[in-house]
Amino acid sequence: MPTIHITGYTTSIRSPTTLSLLRILHTRKTLYKTSIKKVCGGGVVMDKRNYYAARKGILKPMSMNFQLLKKVFLRIYREFEDSLHFQKATGYYCVDSGQIRGLWGSGDSDVEAFIYLELGMDDIWPIEKKIGNYDEPTLFTVIEFFYDYVSEPLDKWYHSWDNCGWHSSEYDREKGREKYRMGINEILKDYGPGYELST
Repeated sequence: MPTIHITGYTTSIRSPTTLSLLRILHTRKTLYKTSIKKVCGGGVVMDKRNYYAARKGILKPMSMNFQLLKKVFLRIYREFEDSLHFQKATGYYCVDSGQIRGLWGSGDSDVEAFIYLELGMDDIWPIEKKIGNYDEPTLFTVIEFFYDYVSEPLDKWYHSWDNCGWHSSEYDREKGREKYRMGINEILKDYGPGYELST
């Protein structure tokens, strides 16, 4: 069962200078990663650029506010959705086969009902329309819930007939979870006192 908890390093350090140095070192470590894989249909690999403030070591420690956290989380969700990491859960529409049911059902109505039965929460789906109304407990619950259902597609193929789109039928749950957790933790560490999605 995944949980979100406060990370220790931001709450245990009292010196602003030390905190600033740690943030700069952490940012440099992140920026020096050789490459990131863009989770789009084509699987393009892009180098992560080291921008001016990071090169000069003058990044200011900055805590992400909740509204920004929701915007960044929505972008991450969209990237995973576009790369079919939630297709096993949500299902999809095919011009040849019709509506393919996912673990959550078939269509928005089924998904809304499934989420309510799992979480006891309403007004969650579709996320693009509802996320503006999320409070912190709701967002953290959704983050944990998505972790339970994200899966990496193994056999992606493009159905060109009538521009139907990308499909997959085989998935790796553990690979999907690990990729999702890493992406989420990159933003949670900068929110408030610092949080982490655990396994």
